[in-house]
Amino acid sequence: VNGLIEIGRGCCRGCSFCSVTTRPTRWYPLEKIEEELKVNTRVPVRKGILHSDDVYFYGSPNVMPREEKLIPLLKLAKKYYPQVGWSHVAVASLMTKPKLLSKCAEVLIDDHQSWWGVEVGVETGSPG
Repeated sequence: VNGLIEIGRGCCRGCSFCSVTTRPTRWYPLEKIEEELKVNTRVPVRKGILHSDDVYFYGSPNVMPREEKLIPLLKLAKKYYPQVGWSHVAVASLMTKPKLLSKCAEVLIDDHQSWWGVEVGVETGSPG
């Protein structure tokens, strides 16, 4: 898909209705992600989406976001893409560290990007 960068696979939530949770969470290292970004910008792709089951959890082994992993990922993406979006985030994820969302905005929102979008599934409000 034009501009889509997969940053990880799997999910640690264990929701009974979801097939993604049958696989362990695996996050790709920044070096691999950067190689994908370089390939896309040679085409040239100038806008992109970071993709995983929940972008907010990048680098985390559990359901607690890790600022020290997520912010460098966003800075890396902005180095190659003037406009960056996220594929998926759970509402519950955002509520674990709402101040981190503001820090993400500080990285993403600039002269080239006035907003960023993300898809939130209806199941993200479900207890599992």
